[in-house]
Amino acid sequence: MLQTRLPIVKVSPEKRNNLDEKLKEIYQSLKNRFKEYGTFQEILTNVSAHLSSKDLKDEQIPEEFTKQYLIKPLLDFLGFETISQTSLPSPSGRRLPDYVIRPKGKTAPIIYVEAEGLNTDLYGKAQGVSQVNEWLLSRASKTDYGLATDGFKWILLKFDTVSAQSKAVLKVDLRPVLLKILNPVSFVSVDEIRAIEEEFLNLDCEYISSFVRGYLEVIEKKKEDISKNFYSDYVRYVFGYDKNGNAIKGVCLLDTVVKPRDVDGA
Repeated sequence: MLQTRLPIVKVSPEKRNNLDEKLKEIYQSLKNRFKEYGTFQEILTNVSAHLSSKDLKDEQIPEEFTKQYLIKPLLDFLGFETISQTSLPSPSGRRLPDYVIRPKGKTAPIIYVEAEGLNTDLYGKAQGVSQVNEWLLSRASKTDYGLATDGFKWILLKFDTVSAQSKAVLKVDLRPVLLKILNPVSFVSVDEIRAIEEEFLNLDCEYISSFVRGYLEVIEKKKEDISKNFYSDYVRYVFGYDKNGNAIKGVCLLDTVVKPRDVDGA
């Protein structure tokens, strides 16, 4: 069955403090790159606010701006490294993922990342989640994991080989944490901030690696159990012996085998 939720584990206060500092650093970096502080506030407080190149001092493409000043710094903070990219087929044509990442110094898991500009509807047509789903469903990506993000929202998707479906196993929105930095007297409680940070830190490369290892171990155990059960039933019904090697009275399919009439010999 497809796991619908990544199990959330407790993280240390030190890790949360480190994330606090990183987000404050990112907040200042973002704010300083807007022409008008009011525009920055609007982007942060209004989920429907549209980011334009003209809003930025360097007039970058919104997606590239988001990648450079929000997404990539957070991927680095989480302990991932970028590896060489390959184009992947999808119904809309071959495309390069924005990032192909893996835990630093390790070979797996590989995660394909689709990055969008700030305040993008990740579930919109041809947007982040849709694109990741296409890659995972095509099986050309050779991985079961994909990540869609606009820098604020982070959605981790996992492909299940049994049901041939991909589904979000973790969703987290960092906007409330950044809003708390913008306005310390905001309505967001300390407990809410901690819960959000804890969820986000479950994207940490070490935890993702251990989750994948555990998942694979479960799969291998299930395969082993299925094989053992099959072999036990095979011996029982075909040869008429139980798992301890004792003959079972009246159970032996070999006794029912009839030789074809045109075949000689025993």
